[in-house]
Parts: sequence; C-alpha cells; structure tokens
Amino acid sequence: MNNERLSENLRRTNAPFAIDLSGITRCTKGVGGRITRPLGVGSIEYVIAGQGTVTENDRTFNVKAGDIFILHADQYHDYYPDVNDPWVKIWVQVSGPAAPDIFRAYNIGKVNHISDFDIKDDLFKIHSLINSETDIETIDREGPRLLLELIQKISDELRRRESDREPTPAELIKQYIDIQPDGYVTLEDLIRQFHFSKQYLIRIFKARYSITPGEYIINRRIAISQSLLKKTNLTVKDISEQLNFCDATYFADIFHKRTGQTPLEFRKKFR
Repeated sequence: MNNERLSENLRRTNAPFAIDLSGITRCTKGVGGRITRPLGVGSIEYVIAGQGTVTENDRTFNVKAGDIFILHADQYHDYYPDVNDPWVKIWVQVSGPAAPDIFRAYNIGKVNHISDFDIKDDLFKIHSLINSETDIETIDREGPRLLLELIQKISDELRRRESDREPTPAELIKQYIDIQPDGYVTLEDLIRQFHFSKQYLIRIFKARYSITPGEYIINRRIAISQSLLKKTNLTVKDISEQLNFCDATYFADIFHKRTGQTPLEFRKKFR
C-alpha cells in the first residue's frame, strides 16, 4: 500500500476547524492494508478506483469506485481494500473541536457512505493547496473554506436525494399523523388507513423514529397544546377538548408527566 501524502508530517494546528492531512492511497493487488483505530480521526474519502470495506462502530459497508465514505472523529474505525480489486482513494483528514458540530450542522454527522457522487475534483483542489509551497497561514485560511464548500456540496446532494426518494411506509405514517390539525389519531385509525397489522405498524415506525406511533402522537398533541397555551387565551379545559383529551384533569396529568410542569405553570412563563 502506498500513501502519497500532501505533507510529510501531520500538521498540528490550534484552529477550531482545519485539515491536518490529505493524501492519495494506492494499494497493490493481493497486499493487505487494514487500518483499525479504536478512536479514529475524522476524514472525508473518495474512492477513485477499486473497492473496499469500511466499518465505523456497528456500521459496515462496502465501497466502490465513485463512492464517498465519511469517518467521524473519536469513533471506532476499521477499513481495508479488496484483495483482488484494491482501492485507489483520495482523502482529507479533518480536525478541530468545531468539526463535529459543523458536520452535524450540515446534516452529515451520522452519514458514513454516499454512493455514486463524484467529489474528486474538490478533494484534488484541497490536495493541491496543502501540497504546494503555500505558507501555513494561507493553508489555514483557504483549507477550511474549501472544506466547507465540499461539505455544503455533500449536504446539498443528500438533500436532493432525500427529496427525490419515495417515502417509506413509516414516513407515510408519520406524514398522516402530522397532517391531523389537532394531532389526534388512534392506532386503530392508522391500521385502517394503511392496512398493516398492529405489530408490523409499531415495529416499522419504531425502527425508523426510535419511538412508537402512540408515543409520537402524544408528544405531538402536547407540542400543539404548548403552542395554544403560549399564543391563545383558551382555558386548559378548552385546549383539552380541542385536542380530544378525555377531560382537563387527564390532559393536565399527561402534560405534567411530559414537561415537568402543569399547563398553567407553562403558560405563566410566556405571560
């Protein structure tokens, strides 16, 4: 395995968001090149040719030419090229305490693999910057700018793919709940609407949103009630009736359990 690095040594910087290192990795057929890091460094990598396998924590995926993979800082990483068709990849290593927040802000904080999205020109631009004789101050100024442009490009592509994708059954269920003006829908209503068994409906919704549909419905009704308490003069009884709670006492009890406050205590904060 041959790494063509942009700098001979890992650059050390106190910048909140910077590129420590970048390079091109070329692997020889039949030769391993496994890297395992219990607390790995953050990186964005593009596979130019070949293929390989990547693991971050409990996620394992195969990557091929034309794919991106993203490794997040301080996570378990294990990755290696295919023995018969080893990868050639270009990568940038990202550092700084602000990096995780920036990744989250651009909605790539939990993204590991994007197939068939060409970013090699963007990475080569960063590669050339750091490999040049440019002074460190210019690199620390221009590097993060180029990196943010790349992250924005990846974020935009993910957003585009999400908008083009057909919604899953769980997402359709959530959409149906969300269009109810008072937030009220029963599990039986959902079963009739989508023709799923109760067990299947609960299972797919929880797998997608980490919460049961019943809990999601309650949370949404409480959120609507909070808006009404803040923005209207409706009484607690009026709100409980509007949101189809059986009575004001039950509504107040549920509200307190979910928020740690009574409805009136919550309202007083905004008056």
